[in-house]
Amino acid sequence: MDKDVLTANVKFECALVKAPETWVEGIQRLVRDLNRFYCSTTALHALDFVPAGFEWIDHDDAQRSVISFIRRGGQEAFVVVVCNFTPTVQMGYRLGVPQPGTYRERINTDSAHYGGSNLGTPLGMAIADAIACHGRQHSILLDVPPLATVMLEWFA
Repeated sequence: MDKDVLTANVKFECALVKAPETWVEGIQRLVRDLNRFYCSTTALHALDFVPAGFEWIDHDDAQRSVISFIRRGGQEAFVVVVCNFTPTVQMGYRLGVPQPGTYRERINTDSAHYGGSNLGTPLGMAIADAIACHGRQHSILLDVPPLATVMLEWFA
């Protein structure tokens, strides 16, 4: 066994330690905001252990590496979640949604607030169109940022 591994004087290189202060602060803000949003939004936790609390919108978009789903909290409360697993912006991404109305961007992990490129839903909201998509009667048009998750809350 290598003796240096057991000594307290060995330097441990960590990318986070070398990261710019603003990047580290951005990650801290994201975790704080995710925790606050989770705690204050019943759709994200009320039906965790019930099948009715989760519903896929699309899990088959392998070409663009995007998945989307709905988290429900009972009655009419729900949040739409879209995840883009590529470094490419998905411009004009049409997403089927369960209700007409306004979908307000509540979390965008690509926000400049978190150290991202600040791409996302124009004006932070999307209004559902009566255009069928993903087996639903209504849909919204989004610009899905690269390597990011966007959470949209529905308002009637």
